[in-house]
Amino acid sequence: MTAILAIFACNLCQLVPFIPCPKELPVKEISLPPEFGHTTGGGTLKMVVRKQEEYQQLIKNSEWGWKNTEYPKINFSEHSLLGQNLQASGCSVDYDVRVIRRANGNYTYQIKIIQYGHCELGFFKQVWIKTPKIPEKNEVSFVKEYKRRNQR
Repeated sequence: MTAILAIFACNLCQLVPFIPCPKELPVKEISLPPEFGHTTGGGTLKMVVRKQEEYQQLIKNSEWGWKNTEYPKINFSEHSLLGQNLQASGCSVDYDVRVIRRANGNYTYQIKIIQYGHCELGFFKQVWIKTPKIPEKNEVSFVKEYKRRNQR
Protein backbone atom coordinates (compact mmCIF):
# COMPACT_ATOMS: atom_id res chain seq x y z
CA MET A 1 0.00 0.00 0.00
CA THR A 2 2.84 2.41 0.87
CA ALA A 3 4.52 1.77 -2.49
CA ILE A 4 1.27 2.53 -4.32
CA LEU A 5 0.89 5.79 -2.36
CA ALA A 6 4.51 6.75 -3.09
CA ILE A 7 4.03 6.15 -6.82
CA PHE A 8 0.75 8.05 -6.77
CA ALA A 9 2.32 10.94 -4.83
CA CYS A 10 5.23 11.13 -7.26
CA ASN A 11 2.88 11.15 -10.22
CA LEU A 12 0.62 13.63 -8.46
CA CYS A 13 3.50 16.09 -8.00
CA GLN A 14 4.07 16.00 -11.76
CA LEU A 15 0.41 16.77 -12.43
CA VAL A 16 -0.30 19.39 -9.77
CA PRO A 17 2.02 22.42 -9.91
CA PHE A 18 1.89 23.32 -6.19
CA ILE A 19 2.93 19.82 -4.98
CA PRO A 20 6.76 19.65 -4.97
CA CYS A 21 8.47 16.59 -6.43
CA PRO A 22 11.56 14.98 -4.88
CA LYS A 23 14.68 16.52 -6.41
CA GLU A 24 18.28 15.37 -6.50
CA LEU A 25 20.75 18.10 -5.50
CA PRO A 26 24.16 18.65 -7.09
CA VAL A 27 26.89 17.48 -4.70
CA LYS A 28 30.66 17.73 -4.62
CA GLU A 29 32.75 15.38 -2.51
CA ILE A 30 35.48 17.24 -0.64
CA SER A 31 38.62 15.94 1.01
CA LEU A 32 39.08 16.53 4.73
CA PRO A 33 41.58 14.99 7.22
CA PRO A 34 40.53 11.68 8.81
CA GLU A 35 40.02 13.26 12.24
CA PHE A 36 37.64 15.92 10.93
CA GLY A 37 34.26 15.36 12.54
CA HIS A 38 35.67 12.37 14.42
CA THR A 39 33.09 10.72 16.65
CA THR A 40 34.36 9.53 20.00
CA GLY A 41 33.86 5.91 20.88
CA GLY A 42 33.82 4.79 17.25
CA GLY A 43 30.32 6.10 16.62
CA THR A 44 28.68 6.51 13.27
CA LEU A 45 29.29 9.84 11.56
CA LYS A 46 26.08 11.62 10.57
CA MET A 47 26.73 15.33 10.45
CA VAL A 48 25.17 18.46 8.99
CA VAL A 49 27.25 21.66 9.05
CA ARG A 50 25.26 24.76 8.13
CA LYS A 51 27.28 27.61 9.66
CA GLN A 52 30.85 28.87 9.51
CA GLU A 53 31.05 28.74 13.33
CA GLU A 54 30.22 25.02 13.33
CA TYR A 55 32.83 24.38 10.64
CA GLN A 56 35.51 26.33 12.54
CA GLN A 57 34.75 24.39 15.72
CA LEU A 58 35.15 21.07 13.87
CA ILE A 59 38.46 22.31 12.44
CA LYS A 60 39.63 23.33 15.91
CA ASN A 61 38.64 19.95 17.37
CA SER A 62 40.45 18.00 14.63
CA GLU A 63 43.69 19.97 14.38
CA TRP A 64 45.59 18.01 17.03
CA GLY A 65 47.22 15.90 14.32
CA TRP A 66 46.82 18.22 11.33
CA LYS A 67 48.15 21.64 12.37
CA ASN A 68 49.30 22.72 8.90
CA THR A 69 46.32 21.43 6.97
CA GLU A 70 44.51 23.81 4.66
CA TYR A 71 40.79 23.19 4.92
CA PRO A 72 38.49 23.91 1.97
CA LYS A 73 36.81 27.30 2.06
CA ILE A 74 33.02 26.92 2.11
CA ASN A 75 30.54 29.75 1.74
CA PHE A 76 27.87 28.70 4.24
CA SER A 77 25.43 31.34 3.00
CA GLU A 78 25.24 29.27 -0.22
CA HIS A 79 26.28 25.75 0.85
CA SER A 80 26.00 23.14 3.57
CA LEU A 81 28.44 20.36 4.42
CA LEU A 82 27.21 16.82 5.05
CA GLY A 83 29.30 13.98 6.44
CA GLN A 84 28.60 10.29 6.70
CA ASN A 85 30.96 7.36 7.08
CA LEU A 86 30.94 4.16 5.12
CA GLN A 87 32.20 0.83 6.35
CA ALA A 88 32.51 -2.07 3.97
CA SER A 89 34.48 -5.20 3.24
CA GLY A 90 35.53 -7.08 0.14
CA CYS A 91 38.35 -7.05 -2.39
CA SER A 92 37.32 -3.55 -3.50
CA VAL A 93 34.51 -1.07 -2.86
CA ASP A 94 32.69 1.53 -4.96
CA TYR A 95 30.14 4.02 -3.73
CA ASP A 96 27.69 6.54 -5.10
CA VAL A 97 26.51 9.59 -3.14
CA ARG A 98 23.20 11.39 -3.54
CA VAL A 99 21.24 14.04 -1.69
CA ILE A 100 17.53 14.13 -2.36
CA ARG A 101 15.17 16.95 -1.39
CA ARG A 102 11.94 15.20 -0.49
CA ALA A 103 8.47 16.51 -1.26
CA ASN A 104 8.03 17.45 2.43
CA GLY A 105 11.11 19.74 2.25
CA ASN A 106 13.42 17.45 4.22
CA TYR A 107 16.56 15.88 2.76
CA THR A 108 18.11 12.43 2.51
CA TYR A 109 21.87 11.88 2.23
CA GLN A 110 22.22 8.47 0.62
CA ILE A 111 25.32 6.37 0.02
CA LYS A 112 24.97 3.28 -2.16
CA ILE A 113 27.90 0.97 -1.46
CA ILE A 114 28.93 -1.90 -3.75
CA GLN A 115 31.28 -4.44 -2.22
CA TYR A 116 33.17 -6.67 -4.68
CA GLY A 117 34.41 -10.14 -3.84
CA HIS A 118 34.74 -11.94 -0.53
CA CYS A 119 38.17 -10.79 0.64
CA GLU A 120 38.60 -9.93 4.29
CA LEU A 121 39.77 -6.37 3.64
CA GLY A 122 37.94 -3.71 5.59
CA PHE A 123 37.23 -0.23 4.25
CA PHE A 124 36.35 2.82 6.31
CA LYS A 125 35.91 6.30 4.89
CA GLN A 126 34.29 9.53 5.93
CA VAL A 127 32.42 10.92 2.94
CA TRP A 128 32.04 14.72 3.14
CA ILE A 129 30.00 16.49 0.50
CA LYS A 130 29.17 20.11 -0.21
CA THR A 131 25.57 20.76 -1.23
CA PRO A 132 23.44 23.80 -1.95
CA LYS A 133 22.33 25.44 1.32
CA ILE A 134 19.99 23.29 3.43
CA PRO A 135 17.82 25.52 5.65
CA GLU A 136 17.96 25.10 9.44
CA LYS A 137 14.27 24.16 9.56
CA ASN A 138 14.77 21.14 7.30
CA GLU A 139 15.91 17.76 8.62
CA VAL A 140 18.52 15.54 6.99
CA SER A 141 18.25 11.76 7.22
CA PHE A 142 21.18 9.47 6.50
CA VAL A 143 20.77 6.24 4.54
CA LYS A 144 23.25 3.55 3.46
CA GLU A 145 22.45 0.78 1.00
CA TYR A 146 24.82 -2.16 0.62
CA LYS A 147 25.15 -4.55 -2.31
CA ARG A 148 27.65 -7.33 -2.78
CA ARG A 149 28.87 -8.52 -6.18
CA ASN A 150 31.31 -11.29 -6.99
CA GLN A 151 33.23 -9.27 -9.58
CA ARG A 152 33.61 -5.74 -10.88
